[in-house]
Amino acid sequence: PPIEGLKEAGFITNEEVFQLKKLPETLIVLGGGPIGLELGQSFARFGSEVTVVEMDRHLLAKEDEEVSLAVEEIMRDEGLKILLNHKAVRATTANGHKILTVEHDGKETKLQAEEILVSTGRRPNIEGLNLEAAGVKFDKQRIITDEYLRTSARHIFAAGDVTGHFPFTHMAAYEASVVIRNALFFWPLLQRTDFRVVPWTTFTDPEVARVGLTEGEAKQKFGPANVHIYRTEFADNDRAQAEEETKGFAKIICTGRKKQIVGAHIVGTHAGELIHEVVLAMKQRLSITALGSMIHVYPTLTQVNQQAGVDAILKDLAVYKKWLSYYFRIWR
Repeated sequence: PPIEGLKEAGFITNEEVFQLKKLPETLIVLGGGPIGLELGQSFARFGSEVTVVEMDRHLLAKEDEEVSLAVEEIMRDEGLKILLNHKAVRATTANGHKILTVEHDGKETKLQAEEILVSTGRRPNIEGLNLEAAGVKFDKQRIITDEYLRTSARHIFAAGDVTGHFPFTHMAAYEASVVIRNALFFWPLLQRTDFRVVPWTTFTDPEVARVGLTEGEAKQKFGPANVHIYRTEFADNDRAQAEEETKGFAKIICTGRKKQIVGAHIVGTHAGELIHEVVLAMKQRLSITALGSMIHVYPTLTQVNQQAGVDAILKDLAVYKKWLSYYFRIWR
């Protein structure tokens, strides 16, 4: 990031961090995104005093707001110092420590630490490729591709972080498979990319998994009256209770009369595994009630998803409560 004096003061990234020979007593983490929180939490548990500096008003700014707030509470409870709405403006060194000046509400504060971990994201490394000579169009963020991942030069394809779609290993693998097929074959065997249902996970403890829209995005797209939220707590799940992993919740977002799933967010142990059941349901455009009517093994964590579906079924039945009461009185 363009912070005055940072290069001279020195910093580490998620690559150099694994080469450290000594645990820093104090650590400043620049960026409250996935990598910053994963590594920040790890160092805090090792015993470092960790301060996370985030420019946004929430950690994990791209996640559902309820998820961001839950993760913030967990991190604070573990002893991490969280500075939101803080901008790093300059870095220096003094007495063998790094000094980072941050700005908040027009006021500057100095932070001191043995190490600064930069986790503010990366840009594709496209400089020096001489793409202009090959006729490949690009901008500062990505190589421009079409839905088949073909560049402006028809014989050249691009896949992975360089396309600017999703900075995840599993998405790079998916795009690579599309490129291989489209480079080798021809219509009608060509494959379009499909980014409608893309899951990802932040591997903090507990994990944070997501697919589809946030609550805010869904309400903006479909209107608040057409959005239905179903939320279940890990604390109410028997398997989570048995394993003493009761932190977290599952939140499934649906729309329309049929309650089609358009988003899901899970904060909890093994969230990265649990999200795939919902991913499949979204891929097949199923209603949340499909999760409730599906038989789940007891006791398993996947029942947090099932319970959300059961809640949706019961809510539908509530409309007929008057008639059902009348029916059972007659046949009692």
